[in-house]
Amino acid sequence: MNLSTFKRIVQDCRAERNDYARTRDWMLRLYDRLLNRWPWAPLPFRKKACLVYKKGVAEPFFLRLGSSDWAVLNELYVRNEYEILLKCDLGKPRWIVDLGSNIGLSLRLWRQHFPEANILAVEPDLDNVRMLRMNIAESGNEKVTVVEGCVLGHARPVQLQQGAGGEWAYSVKEMAAEASDSPCGIAALTMPELLRRHCPDAVIDLLKCDIEGTEAELFRNCGSWLQKIRLGLVELHGDYRIKDFERDAMESGIPIEILWREEGNDFSLVIFQTRCVSAN
Repeated sequence: MNLSTFKRIVQDCRAERNDYARTRDWMLRLYDRLLNRWPWAPLPFRKKACLVYKKGVAEPFFLRLGSSDWAVLNELYVRNEYEILLKCDLGKPRWIVDLGSNIGLSLRLWRQHFPEANILAVEPDLDNVRMLRMNIAESGNEKVTVVEGCVLGHARPVQLQQGAGGEWAYSVKEMAAEASDSPCGIAALTMPELLRRHCPDAVIDLLKCDIEGTEAELFRNCGSWLQKIRLGLVELHGDYRIKDFERDAMESGIPIEILWREEGNDFSLVIFQTRCVSAN
């Protein structure tokens, strides 16, 4: 590590003190940085769930040390990456579907801004689901339905694999035929089946989709359900770009309008609204 890199890290650490309500929370964040910088080191309390108070938020969050949880908190509550979505005219949403809910921090955001909404949260990783349930319990979970699984274009058993990004970078891979009955398998639902089971007659006022690369398959098979979505926020990964998303939406026969687009090298964000919404 050169001197300029070290100085930048020190500056970042000092600046982060303003993000947390207590010195203890900031110290935990510093230790989390250490654990992530040396993932091979046999340091204590790795993956331990800690109660952390974010400045300006009344209820605390549960975050794991040495994980990507703190980065998710930073994205949503420090950098406010969904702020452009929250400025859209959503009125008073009745239904929100959150695909790829991770540890529930996005659910907390929806509860904060849309307290009357029913939320359907989908997350395939069981340890993330455990953290998710702890986090939504802090803000009330009576309107949140948690589905332990994933949503794809075609229903089938799949397996999880963790990417280099940690606990927020799980993706799915095909399961070998001989392992289809394995307890490690995950039942992937289609979007029409998910909606039929949990909100069959509802218009989805907000769809948030962050499913680490499988959004390509999901939106290539969206003709039977996209008309039920009023407004959506989709994170696109890898080779699936905004132009591909627009093509698939157009081929579905459902007209959409792009309200916001942000395209990077291997990650893009698009916010769209449909021009005709039907729950039929």
